[in-house]
Amino acid sequence: ISYTGGWWISRDAALWGGAARVARLSTASAQLTFQGRGVAWVTTLGDQQGIAEVWLDGVRMDTIDLYRASTQPGTVQYIASGLDPTTTHTLEIRSTGTRNTCVNITIATRSSR
Repeated sequence: ISYTGGWWISRDAALWGGAARVARLSTASAQLTFQGRGVAWVTTLGDQQGIAEVWLDGVRMDTIDLYRASTQPGTVQYIASGLDPTTTHTLEIRSTGTRNTCVNITIATRSSR
């Protein structure tokens, strides 16, 4: 996974794998390049999470609000299947720098696992 735009690692036993990559900037993105039939994005939802965009092969697939009143680690937020396994694909998660109005600070997360 390639991270750009100011990510850091947050360690917490409650998180899936014990850690998550965290970003607050709208310039932050994480890219996974892979070959295969499918891919899933697993992240942590919570009361300090922001809004992220999911891109697959250069096409915006979804915009996801990661805010929840309570922390929910290890949550699948996006699944792509039926991909051509002979093609190299790129899954990109982009922080939008925006947030749910219930949030005090903007954080988008990406599991480090």
